[in-house]
Amino acid sequence: MTPARKARIAAGTACLIAAALAMGWFVGRYVPGEPLEPSADPSEVLLAGSGRAAKNVVDFNPGDEARIPSLVQGLAYEASEELLANLSRRQKEDLDRLGFWKIEHAGLSLAVSESRIISAQSFANWNTAYASPEKVLSDGSIILVAVSMTNASDASFEAGAGSLPTFTLWSDLLVGVDDAMGAGIALDLEAYALLNPGEAVLAPGETRQIVLPFRIVGNALANPSELEGLRVESFALQTSDYAAATTYRLWL
Repeated sequence: MTPARKARIAAGTACLIAAALAMGWFVGRYVPGEPLEPSADPSEVLLAGSGRAAKNVVDFNPGDEARIPSLVQGLAYEASEELLANLSRRQKEDLDRLGFWKIEHAGLSLAVSESRIISAQSFANWNTAYASPEKVLSDGSIILVAVSMTNASDASFEAGAGSLPTFTLWSDLLVGVDDAMGAGIALDLEAYALLNPGEAVLAPGETRQIVLPFRIVGNALANPSELEGLRVESFALQTSDYAAATTYRLWL
């Protein structure tokens, strides 16, 4: 890595940390005994996954770099068998034409540099565009994961909300979540767009810092009372390669 690139990465990390402090990553803890009524529906944040179990689960310790040669994803693999059975041939062709049916991401290197928890209400206070009547902001937190992403392929890579690989946040604390590929807390695409504005195209060899937000609510946990003392160390950033039936987990 060249000195110039190291400097850019260091500068990007500093900017992310500054933004995190402004957002209040270190505040927003619940007051013991504070009621969580009304509660949010866990289906708002949880993904059941494809229903297909990974044959291999590759774990990375906190801070380790995950070098992923390729990721084959898309609705052809990630959707449940029930959903696939209900799609017509025309619908599948339309999804294929739009680029959602089968997707291949080649040559990515990922490393988690920071992770923090902020209450959903604090996040909405910091960015009012996130608040809406449909969200029960009093119930829940947002886990923010700062990731260093390197394009290790020979082609440009788009890191926009609609072109990222499918990332989830996995933990055995979650209710009804197993080792099915794609299972876990869904990436909050609305919050992602707010935290990572503008075009995000990585040239071959380029490294960029992005922030991946995941909203979690009490009823998404097997024991909802654990929301108050939730620790990032209980979670892993997860993505899967369906061609190899392999899941990669980067522990926070």
